Amino acid sequence: MSQYAHLSTIDPEFDAYLKANPQPILPPPTDIAVIRELFTKQIEPYMSSFQEARLSPDAKYQIKDFKIPVEGGEIAARAIIPGTGEEGKKYPLLFNTHGGGFLLGGISTDDYFLRNISTELQVTTLNVAYRVAPEYPYPVPVNDSYAALKWAVNNADALAADLKKGFVVGGTSAGANLAAVLALRARDDPFFRDVPITGQYLACATLIHIDAQSKFPDELLSLEQNKDAPEFKKANHVNLSRAYNATPTDQDASPILASSHANLPPAFLQACGLDPLRDESFLYERLLREAGNKTRIIAYPGVSHGFWLTHADLTLAKKFEVDIREGLRWLFGQTTA
Repeated sequence: MSQYAHLSTIDPEFDAYLKANPQPILPPPTDIAVIRELFTKQIEPYMSSFQEARLSPDAKYQIKDFKIPVEGGEIAARAIIPGTGEEGKKYPLLFNTHGGGFLLGGISTDDYFLRNISTELQVTTLNVAYRVAPEYPYPVPVNDSYAALKWAVNNADALAADLKKGFVVGGTSAGANLAAVLALRARDDPFFRDVPITGQYLACATLIHIDAQSKFPDELLSLEQNKDAPEFKKANHVNLSRAYNATPTDQDASPILASSHANLPPAFLQACGLDPLRDESFLYERLLREAGNKTRIIAYPGVSHGFWLTHADLTLAKKFEVDIREGLRWLFGQTTA
């Protein structure tokens, strides 16, 4: 996939921003406690403030918090339901698994983003706080998310959801990995025969374990091309992968290695050109498409992993946000364009 190398040329606007705002010296990626404090006190509040600012003051929605039983405990989940509840309407469902490298994040990570999506697209969103590594390494995040997915089916009425109107799984980065895994699992599980997943939204996804990338030496080149990318480097990905401690060749860790990619729901993918994970999205899109599935993928040249979350004023970040909505509308059948 050397044809994607040009996407690593830094975007001029992003470059100018970085030069005017030097990156802080981050703690060692193995210092998880410090990273979590940085994420919860600096990164997450900025993400939330940007999304909160774009929420219409006239937006009407309900918030419902739940505890979902999982093996060995329970996890939190939050539903955002359009309207006031008096209408008696039922909506399509977006099941969201947050990003954070399988080590960070929770309900607050995507909260205001999902409030926007719920009210703008008129869909119920369910945001799941799966347990994270290293306290709960692989496969706990996968199993927690899958248990929550089944819970959503069994409790659709409480979510004001009609899954036959649309049932999409989605997430960013590690959350996108989980969404892809859920789509594969659900395809093969008789439990979902009458309520199949109808779409998958995969933003800047990690789709193959770093120790299995050698199986595609001619296609997965971005890990080296972008190893020193700003903000998210190869070293970050390596350390997060070690903490997650997944089995590299397991389908539940590496959806790219699934024995079959046939009969999966339509997929909308977004890839950042300066992201070490970039080529994973291009490879997965090809595998899905060649297996007969509907796909759409959009690339954002010269910007880093998750850039739109922390550099919301960039032109490409604004485009990314617009594209999210158009991609989700396509998955929900709200547009054919």
